[in-house]
Amino acid sequence: MFKRIFLALRGHIAGRALFNTKLNYVGRNITVQANKSNIHFARSVSVQDNVFIQGNGTFTVGEKCIIKRDAYIICSKGEFRMGNNSGIGKRCEISVNGGSITIGNHVRIASNVFITNANHDFSETGKPIMEQGVVTRDVVIEDDVWIGHGAIILPGVRIGKGAIIAAGAVVTKTVEPLAIVGGNPARFIKSR
Repeated sequence: MFKRIFLALRGHIAGRALFNTKLNYVGRNITVQANKSNIHFARSVSVQDNVFIQGNGTFTVGEKCIIKRDAYIICSKGEFRMGNNSGIGKRCEISVNGGSITIGNHVRIASNVFITNANHDFSETGKPIMEQGVVTRDVVIEDDVWIGHGAIILPGVRIGKGAIIAAGAVVTKTVEPLAIVGGNPARFIKSR
């Protein structure tokens, strides 16, 4: 009983200090390098140990979501949005560099998943890649999607409602609703 009360108090106090709102649960060693006015987390959100949130973009996380330990969410500019009842697994990295990454409701993201909406421009062969900037294309993950361990979601991808991304898949193009995809690059396996 005492432990439950202590954790609730820590969620309220640390949540207000780090995210400008009381949260359901806040773990230890949370790093937030972002403007608190750009962070909009619902009160029922849980953030586990060693989570890192950085950037000048906007972060919005809905009701009853969880961000598990050692996750990185980097939004240097643009917008990161996550709907209700969704979860980001351990050691995931989500990188927004302009534009947006949108995660719907009831989305399960397993551990070690990487999601980005930006890639280096490399169109000019006479110029170093690092000097060519980045190309940004929004990523949308619709409701009720399950993304397996170690999957990679690349810029411009839309994952349809109810789809399943197999462990280790590298998703480079749109996934239809209720599709199961896997492999590198990810290919259609079957419909649910």
